[in-house]
Amino acid sequence: MGKTSGLRAITEVAEAIHAAYPNAVSFGGLEDRHRRMQQFEALGFPNCWGCIDCTHVYVDKPRSRDGDDYCSGRHNRFSLVTQVVVDSELKILDFCYGFPGTVGDARVLKNTSLYRRALKGSLFLDDPQDPFRGERPFIPGVPNGYLLGDGGYPNLPWLVISYGRQPVVTRAMQQFDALHKIVRSCVERFFGVFKMRFQFFYRPHITDIRRERLEFLACCILHNLL
Repeated sequence: MGKTSGLRAITEVAEAIHAAYPNAVSFGGLEDRHRRMQQFEALGFPNCWGCIDCTHVYVDKPRSRDGDDYCSGRHNRFSLVTQVVVDSELKILDFCYGFPGTVGDARVLKNTSLYRRALKGSLFLDDPQDPFRGERPFIPGVPNGYLLGDGGYPNLPWLVISYGRQPVVTRAMQQFDALHKIVRSCVERFFGVFKMRFQFFYRPHITDIRRERLEFLACCILHNLL
């Protein structure tokens, strides 16, 4: 099989996977979210929806683009940045793929549909029809859910980061940060598992960003189904 035919076949398979399981990567329905929040509550973070972080997918220098935008000084390699939200079972709930390697986590976040939906109030909803609404604890400022993120993200009503290097650190802050680090590590474990399972994303390769996003989505679906 020639290269062109092979790429066409990969695209067709990826499209077929997406068509067969269009909702495999999502925050799910009310019951799914409630079960997920119960799992995070058992870990010390009630009402939490998931953990968010970014990773680099290494590629050869993208064609017809300014390579400097894709070459991160930190890694000194060409890459695409992908933002992912996962739950405590390492299932993918949301992702945004294909930012140049020099783009930081906070900037990636602000250019995603997740960020826009959260700001509009259409994501972390207080749904009066939610049958589990009365079973969840009320947390001032974040009654409807939130994500856990690292220090590369801003602290928002729906995005909780650690205290980090504060001028005055209390014991309670230290305990919070320690627990935050443990629970949030699920997203870091996910990146390791995902890249070992789909090693195409583990090493540099020639890429077409639009096609590779579809391939990444197909792999996310397969990951959630396995």
